[in-house]
Amino acid sequence: MLVGFLNGWSRRIFTLALRLRGHCEEAQDILQETMLKLFGKISDFPDDSPFWGWLRQIAVNESLTRIRNRHTGHEIDLSVKSGFREADILLHRNHLQA
Repeated sequence: MLVGFLNGWSRRIFTLALRLRGHCEEAQDILQETMLKLFGKISDFPDDSPFWGWLRQIAVNESLTRIRNRHTGHEIDLSVKSGFREADILLHRNHLQA
């Protein structure tokens, strides 16, 4: 049940992050951070709000934070520069589409 829940929302968050940032690797990172924040803040969810709007705002805020950090030099790129990570992202995206 939880896996289906995560897969459904993960696809939407990934697509949003990809549109906002334009890079698969960064969209995947935003997706992961958004999910972590979701579980950390689920008790703060306002019952009278649509869930997607709340979750979308978390993803947008994460995207904006990354833009700010990149401009101020506070973001450190720890990713390995190889095709392997990109292949993982494409595999994950294909799995979500299935």
